[in-house]
Amino acid sequence: GTTPDSYRPTLYDFLAHEALSFYSAGEQAALGENAFEIMADSPIFAPVAEFLAWDPVTTDTDSVLLKAIRLYQDLLRYHQNDRDETAFTDADLYRLAFGYNHAVGPEKDDRYIAALERFADEWQGQEVAGRAIYAWAVVLYNQGKYLQAHTLAARGWEDYPSTYGGVQCYNLTQQIEGKSASIKTERVWNDPLPELQVTYRNVP
Repeated sequence: GTTPDSYRPTLYDFLAHEALSFYSAGEQAALGENAFEIMADSPIFAPVAEFLAWDPVTTDTDSVLLKAIRLYQDLLRYHQNDRDETAFTDADLYRLAFGYNHAVGPEKDDRYIAALERFADEWQGQEVAGRAIYAWAVVLYNQGKYLQAHTLAARGWEDYPSTYGGVQCYNLTQQIEGKSASIKTERVWNDPLPELQVTYRNVP
């Protein structure tokens, strides 16, 4: 589309990301007794060096999740020493999102947030950091922490206003600030009188 070539500088990048889209599809995951699972406390959310050193141990060698992990490792190694870091950072951020979508374990949210915060700090000033801040804010929003999510998204919009991630942050702040109100009750009233359920947001 309109994304700069620096995000997919080679044919390998294009094919690798197409394969990762296939491997990431839910219907491709095996559900057998010994199926490979990505645990949230594994190196899936670790810094790049630790992630690249990870060699998952499993008998499910045909697992698409395992193939995806190895492909992310290959992509990151391939771009590790690039002068233009766009493809590297893009692949790393996708790696973290992949982990969040497929990892299991009670600490998944906390580890993902910590990884995104580390990523945003490491690449501060680059447009990819805005996307990381947005992803971080979405997790907080889904946890019901609307004030924290709004504060973080506002920061993303302020710091990266002309980037895709910054626009995403702006849209999230508008969603959080959106006004709504509704009243629900039964259509027929008899004794005892039914309740009126009032749901509202951002209105007195």
